[in-house]
Order: sequence, then C-alpha cells, then structure tokens
Amino acid sequence: MRRSQFERIVDEALEDLPEWVVDTVENLHVVVEEWPTREQDPAEEGKLSIKILI
Repeated sequence: MRRSQFERIVDEALEDLPEWVVDTVENLHVVVEEWPTREQDPAEEGKLSIKILI
C-alpha cells in the first residue's frame, strides 16, 4: 500500500468518528510515520503501539 493511500484511509477513519467522540476530543493530532520509534517498539518487532494521553 502506498503511503498516500494509507493516509487517505486514516483521514476517512477520522472523518467517520462518531459525533460523541468528536464532541469529546478537543485537540487531536494524528501523525503517520513510516516506522515506529524505539519507544513505540522497544523489542524492534516492527509493530506500532498507540498511546492515548488524556
């Protein structure tokens, strides 16, 4: 999958969030990276973890 395709899918998913989620989230910043950082993937398995900070 090309990066542009993936980014479009992410954009579509964010647009499809339920209204109650949109109303609850005041500030959301989504970043798409090629690879997870060492902090996100400490075992270097190529897996991405997602952290949600509230």
